[in-house]
Order: sequence, then C-alpha cells, then structure tokens
Amino acid sequence: MRWRAGIVPMVVAACTAPQSWTKTGADASVTAKDTAECEDVGRQQALRRYPYMAGAGPYGSTGMILSQQQDNANRSSVQVSVFNDCMQRKGYARSSSS
Repeated sequence: MRWRAGIVPMVVAACTAPQSWTKTGADASVTAKDTAECEDVGRQQALRRYPYMAGAGPYGSTGMILSQQQDNANRSSVQVSVFNDCMQRKGYARSSSS
C-alpha cells in the first residue's frame, strides 16, 4: 500500500495544466541554461538519496521489483522537488502556460 502514496502525486501532476518558469530579465537562453543546471542538480540529489539497485531486500524477485518501483517513485519525487527549489532560488516563478 505504501507504494501508492508515491504514485498519486505523479498522477495528479500529470493531469494539471502545464506550467513554465519565468524570471524578469531572463531570456530564453538564460532560462534554458538555468533549467538544465537545476535538472542536473535534481537528478544528482535523487540518485544520491535513492541509488539504483540499492535495496532489493530479503524478499526475492518480487521484493526487488517492488523496491525498484518504490525507489523510482521516490527518485522522481525528489528530483522534481529539488528542481523546483533550485529554480525558485535562482529567482524564477511558475506561471501557467495556457
């Protein structure tokens, strides 16, 4: 049941209106550079917290699959959170792209 808690936020996020990041004075190239930097930071932090193949546990192949699924959900959540924090620290704000 615990794994469902990680999936619900991802499903909700996928169903919301797309958003973009805006910053006064930042052109498209600056925004692209900052976005790439924050994506890298998010990816690195997520992998540090939830490395691949870190926790199979004593439950055999089923336990390994469930563990990988949970780690993937956790990794995704951390990556998005760190990315958002990074962009906000750089002075960006979210805006609806509709």
